[in-house]
Amino acid sequence: MVPEERPAGSWLLRNEFSAVELTVDHDGNSARLRITDLRSGRTGYLDPLELERLSVARHADLAWIVSPANGETVDGHHPR
Repeated sequence: MVPEERPAGSWLLRNEFSAVELTVDHDGNSARLRITDLRSGRTGYLDPLELERLSVARHADLAWIVSPANGETVDGHHPR
């Protein structure tokens, strides 16, 4: 497999289910993590507080996010 070229300061994470690009965004009030879904092109952001809370979350706390039973709604947002 040929490695994909990424901009400096960018990370690519992928497995058999997903591929995302991670970068640090400095355009807001403070630095935040920018997460881009490479399949859909959608982008989301997490600030340091949100990342801190994720660091202490149990897998069970996040199960609803990755469950196939929680498909996206028509407007593209997860129900919850």
